[in-house]
Amino acid sequence: MGVRDIFQIMQARRSCRQFKPDPRPEFEMVMVRLAGETAPYASGGPRREVIGPIPGKTIASACYDQRCVHQAPCAWIMCGKDRHTMLRSGHAKYIFDCAATCMLMDLMAVSLGMGTCWIGHFDPDMVRKACSIDDDLVPTIILLAGVRNDG
Repeated sequence: MGVRDIFQIMQARRSCRQFKPDPRPEFEMVMVRLAGETAPYASGGPRREVIGPIPGKTIASACYDQRCVHQAPCAWIMCGKDRHTMLRSGHAKYIFDCAATCMLMDLMAVSLGMGTCWIGHFDPDMVRKACSIDDDLVPTIILLAGVRNDG
């Protein structure tokens, strides 16, 4: 794969707000998850944990019933760890770890022909409860993925 291939994937990536209910092969879900594990992290080791994939409808009410969340056949939740470890800038390190993880998972999903959407508008406590996420983890970003249904 060359620079052109990577750039084409980056250009093809755009938020998908409508999904078909078609499930994706397990192999693709594993590849997306593995892409996240290659993400760089702020000093001191990764401060993230990825939950999923789960059906979007599992967390739809926690996402204020956004239609795309209801439709998405799969979702991953990027959760931050060690919420009190800060960079000198005053920002929590886990935010950067979660964003880098989500971006690599997103690009892998797009390279496999999926549509994706980042969700930041959600109630973290409701997500935590819906997915039985430990209290020491902070739901930070949700990545939806599936077959596009936008036309």
